[in-house]
Amino acid sequence: MEKLILRILIIINITLTGKGFAQEQLKVDSIKQVIAIAKHDTTFAKCYLDLGYIYEHITPDTAMYYYLKAIDIANMTINSLPDKAEPKQGTIQYELLLLKAKAIHNIGWIYMNQNYYYKALEYYQKALKINEEIGDKEGIAKNLGNIGNIYLEQRNYDKAFEYYQNALKYFEDIDDKYGIAINLGYIGGFYAIQGNSERALEYYNKAVENFEAIGDKYGFATYSVNIGDIYYAQGNLIKAQMNYQKSLGVYEAIGNKYGIAGCYLQIGVILNDLKQYKKALDYEFKALRIAKEIGAISIQSAVYSKISIAFKGLKQYENALVYQDSFIVLNDSLNNTERTKATAEMSARYETEKKEKQIIQQQAELVTIKLKAEKEKAEKEHQRTQRNIFVMAFGITIVLVVFIFRSYNQKKKANQLLIEQKQKITEANK
Repeated sequence: MEKLILRILIIINITLTGKGFAQEQLKVDSIKQVIAIAKHDTTFAKCYLDLGYIYEHITPDTAMYYYLKAIDIANMTINSLPDKAEPKQGTIQYELLLLKAKAIHNIGWIYMNQNYYYKALEYYQKALKINEEIGDKEGIAKNLGNIGNIYLEQRNYDKAFEYYQNALKYFEDIDDKYGIAINLGYIGGFYAIQGNSERALEYYNKAVENFEAIGDKYGFATYSVNIGDIYYAQGNLIKAQMNYQKSLGVYEAIGNKYGIAGCYLQIGVILNDLKQYKKALDYEFKALRIAKEIGAISIQSAVYSKISIAFKGLKQYENALVYQDSFIVLNDSLNNTERTKATAEMSARYETEKKEKQIIQQQAELVTIKLKAEKEKAEKEHQRTQRNIFVMAFGITIVLVVFIFRSYNQKKKANQLLIEQKQKITEANK
């Protein structure tokens, strides 16, 4: 029995319709009006942070630009503050550091979605450091969870589990229901990868209960699918289909087309296994239509493969071959894309390390130049001091010579006067 790839990470797929984009544009215009009349740097930074969040789902590069603007403003304002004592909640310094951490975290999120895990990890760690410095438990928890996601993607499972557990403790400490639910799901994913189905189901079910309690339909549906995947891997097709159908209903209610297409696909896979090929094709073609509509290439590729299996089961070998060929072509394209992304990530990592080395070298050169300048300054200062001492000594010597000369002349005159007076006295006594 073919196993489906388990969904471990929640990747929020937002498809903006024309109406949705128009609504986002209204928000953008509103924020830009606030920027035009804003007087405080904290307001500027917050506005740029909000703009970045809006553009994350439209043009990530634009979002990155606004996040970097928010960071620059926060840095400049913090550096200009006269009192840089320990940042306490309620102070301007605290608010700016909090905004800076959020912007850095969101840049990490963009890199994560682009599969640039090295850069994502770098930014999450930077954000985490600031969160820890200011004691922001919510920020600490979010960054710990996201770092766990990266380690999971890199197959460093022990590290991922460690970060998920730490994140869960922080979320429980601040009673963040959503954070608790999402990290229960992450830990369930860890157990699923380890092949511990019972523990995986335990944590997935806890996550579903928590999402249902807070009314988060997306989380509820996503982790219900994960439960279906576990049951499918165990060969329990009835429970698997039950969870997929439950998720399908929720995805349809909230209009999440990516989720709808995924559920159609997986129900089709189960029907293939049950040799109900005609019913399977009904679900699989629905999945294909939606996948093409939203540009979900990975789902399209999987659907082509399952449609080929269904046609083969119906002994329609020509159709089976057509869809098998479509699967091969699209799958090769996906593999090339993944290789391109991997190459791009390696290139980005190389360039980053190269720039870091250049920065370190430039800093070393600046230090050398600074030390040389300080040495030259010290030598000049020493020479100036020596010159001043010489001038002072020379001046004192001149003064002493003049004083001695004058004293000598005065004494000489006094002696001459004394001799003259003595001669007068002698002459007077004759």
